Amino acid sequence: MRRFSIVEFEDGIQLIPTLWIFNENKKCYWPCYTKQEKINQAIFNEERPEDDKWKSYNVIRIFGTADTYSNSMRKLKLAEQISNIESGNDDTDKKMSRRKRAKKRFNYEEDDSENETTTEKEDSEEVENSVEVSTQKISKKNNNKIPPLNTLPTNKKKKDI
Repeated sequence: MRRFSIVEFEDGIQLIPTLWIFNENKKCYWPCYTKQEKINQAIFNEERPEDDKWKSYNVIRIFGTADTYSNSMRKLKLAEQISNIESGNDDTDKKMSRRKRAKKRFNYEEDDSENETTTEKEDSEEVENSVEVSTQKISKKNNNKIPPLNTLPTNKKKKDI
């Protein structure tokens, strides 16, 4: 049995001693210390859980195990990068900004007797799906010549000497 485990809880990932895990890897003991320094020390020293004092929490999954504290810390950092837990994949957490919503506008056409409402998104899809091709013939005879500019009439006043 490996000494340390990288465990996912409901609120994040944590490195714990494997002996804190029980109930077929579905539950875990957690110390009731208030200071993070004491909790880290309990993990490093692999303190034995006190059933009557320590709380138990559900284990979502175990990412991995390691024999040494330093190897388990490396695996913990890797699990945090790979798992993407803190990114909040829940769509309810994200609010659509006002700018990203499609603006409504009225489209009046001669063929329709009623007004239609369309969104800019629908219009942009129509534009993307349509193709317009035009051809234009250019004469090669006068390509090298620049047309002369029209001269503007000027108003010159004579100065009295």
